[in-house]
Amino acid sequence: MLGLLIYVLTHTIAIARHAKPFTHVILFGIVSLSGFAGEWMAPWAFIIAVAVFTLLTLPSLRQRWLIRPALRMAKPLMPSISDTERAALEAGTVSWDADLFSGVPDFQKLRDYPPATLTTREQAFIDHQVDALCDSLDDWDIRKRHRRVPEPIWQRLKDDGFLSLIIPQAYGGLEFSPHAQSEVVSKIASASGAVGVSVMVPNSLGPGELLLMFGTKAQKDYYLPRLAAGAEVPCFALTGTRSGSDAAGMKDVGIVCHGMHNGEQVLGIRLSWDKRYITLAPIATLIGVAFVAKDPEGLLGDKVDLGITLALLPAEHEGVNSGYRHNPASAFMNGPTWGRDVFIPMDWVIGGQARVGEGWQMLMNALAVGRAISLPAIGTTTAKYSLRYISGYARVREQFNIPIGKMEGVAEPLSRIAHQAYALEATRRLTNAILNNGEKPSVLSALFKYTATERMRDVVNDAMDIAGGKAICEGSRNVISAVYQSLPVAITVEGANILTRTLIVFAQGALRSHPYLLKEVEAINSEDENQATQEFDHALCGHVQSAIGNLWRSFGRALTFGRLVRPENVPADLSAEYAKLQTWAGHFALVVDAVLISFGGDLKRKQMITGRMADALGGLYVVSAVLKDFEHRGDQILRPLMQMVVQQELFGVQTALSGVLDNLPWPVRLKIGGAIFPFGKRMKPVSDRVRYQIAQSVMTPGPLRDALSPGLYWPTETTTETGRLEAAFEAVVATEDLYKQVHAFRKQCDDHFAAPPWYEQLLEAGHINETQCAQIAHTERLIDDLATVDQYAPEDYKDDRYDQYNTYVERNYP
Repeated sequence: MLGLLIYVLTHTIAIARHAKPFTHVILFGIVSLSGFAGEWMAPWAFIIAVAVFTLLTLPSLRQRWLIRPALRMAKPLMPSISDTERAALEAGTVSWDADLFSGVPDFQKLRDYPPATLTTREQAFIDHQVDALCDSLDDWDIRKRHRRVPEPIWQRLKDDGFLSLIIPQAYGGLEFSPHAQSEVVSKIASASGAVGVSVMVPNSLGPGELLLMFGTKAQKDYYLPRLAAGAEVPCFALTGTRSGSDAAGMKDVGIVCHGMHNGEQVLGIRLSWDKRYITLAPIATLIGVAFVAKDPEGLLGDKVDLGITLALLPAEHEGVNSGYRHNPASAFMNGPTWGRDVFIPMDWVIGGQARVGEGWQMLMNALAVGRAISLPAIGTTTAKYSLRYISGYARVREQFNIPIGKMEGVAEPLSRIAHQAYALEATRRLTNAILNNGEKPSVLSALFKYTATERMRDVVNDAMDIAGGKAICEGSRNVISAVYQSLPVAITVEGANILTRTLIVFAQGALRSHPYLLKEVEAINSEDENQATQEFDHALCGHVQSAIGNLWRSFGRALTFGRLVRPENVPADLSAEYAKLQTWAGHFALVVDAVLISFGGDLKRKQMITGRMADALGGLYVVSAVLKDFEHRGDQILRPLMQMVVQQELFGVQTALSGVLDNLPWPVRLKIGGAIFPFGKRMKPVSDRVRYQIAQSVMTPGPLRDALSPGLYWPTETTTETGRLEAAFEAVVATEDLYKQVHAFRKQCDDHFAAPPWYEQLLEAGHINETQCAQIAHTERLIDDLATVDQYAPEDYKDDRYDQYNTYVERNYP
């Protein structure tokens, strides 16, 4: 026991002095062997320990007798990294995710990100062009009568530059920041999802962004001004009939050859493709196509399989087929495109001949930015919109003579909606701040896309439950069902959530964001043994140091219930919340190493494990964002909600990590679980009392409800559903005291349709005066108007356009 005590003390002192913990391991061996061996064996144990100490502390001996043999043993066991995997790993940058993976996040780095703000020019565009566009939109009319974005709306999008948010001003575009792009898409999507998607796609992963990043000068000079002016409508065709999320397995192929173009024999590619689910394909004039390039004749060199390549094809080019539509539960344009043996010149390849075979890396780099902006913006605005509508509706709608929001069964999902509205808005702002800072966070972009759209699904489901029949009957008075119907679109595109969660966020994130793992893998795969030995030695020592530090920090914090954690560089009033985040980041990093040790190269196949790790990382990222957002806003009215979000998110992190530990090999489970949960799982979910308080607070007009729903298009004219809601909401709140005064008398009234209204009976009985009667009558009319749903005459259902459309597709689609 003496040896163990000495080790604990010296390790604690060493950490305090920032000594190299690789020495701690050796010191532990010496003192442990000396302390436990007994008097007769202690001298021999000491000699052995000194020998081990010498071997491990002298780099030349350690590398020769330990690292080099270990490297040789690891090479055949380590699966090779494919070209597509390497491209994904090398795409973009690491960001705050690296701090979370390290277990010792630098909170000053988090706080130093400048808050995402708008320039005067960007704000003016939102206040004028965006608001004018939203004023012109009738989402029900677009979805059900036109079943497409009408041509006048498309012309406005082109004329006002909505298709050029990312294109530099030098080419005629708007050149907005990522935050401004997010704000524009968010506001439009709150008015019409179909128009929001139509604006999102040209400004996300597509020809515009790819040309900006990788196009030749000639391609940029020709296409970017045309895209900015709306002379070209772009789409990008990646998903094939046999390859969905497995884009690397696409069957679309391009054969390098010579062919005729504009009357001349030129070098080019004979391309065959069959793509599905391509947004804007039916109306696109410029189609980006991803395919696998092959060079069987060696026209470009001695390599036959060149890899994924990207090209731009005019829609009117001979052999290009497009124009047909899918029906993806919304009115935005989506459809197939295909072609067989279509010859294109080499300079139609994005980036020219020099970029042949680099398509996957190009896509991954472009996706690292676009995926973090567009769909997260739609997911966030849906959460905010749902909160603002449902919180008002739950106050106005009564059952059993009380507002439904005062019933605990309704307050619970309402509190969840409030949680997600705040969490997603804060995370959107942090992500935009990171993007505005010039970073391209590939792991965080995938994580936030998954997080935002998956939580969007939870929010809309809760909103549907609260609204009940109001959310089921379609029409202009139903603002929830349109989002509900289009949920699968957001869940599926730009990386299906089910695979993003299990294959990308953690399986790739562990390699990319872990402080040492990628260096170790690269050293193992290096052909230069001497260089590999040195690099592996450096990375392994650092990894051991990090793992031991995380192990002891986790154990120490768990033993003291985290009360001794003192995070540095954080505001005093948020110290407790940052301490919890620091503790759970350390636990997360420790479990990361446990997972890597347990599964190694088989990690990609352990997708239930990687999914839970992605959930844990998502919770840590959301907490980071909420704490930064709360500090930036400085609005104390948000504090109770902030505290609720932090507690519930970290409870989710605990649940995810516990689920991982339950499925690790038992020796690892016992050791790591004992370090993190020596007294069991102590993080508790948010109490019913707090949830109920939050639900009641968002049903009150004022700054909290406004703070949770910024940036929405929210018309207040009573000809709109949102206007009817606000009018009824304000009236109910204004007359609440009056309703309480007459409650006892109201019970005595005949409250059925054959009798006079109850408030007229109270007036006749002298319980209220005429002014009060008029106030109640006005409020009751507004309540009834809000409760009304659309109804249709029998002749309204004689429209056979759907039958005509389906027959046309069946007859004409090849």
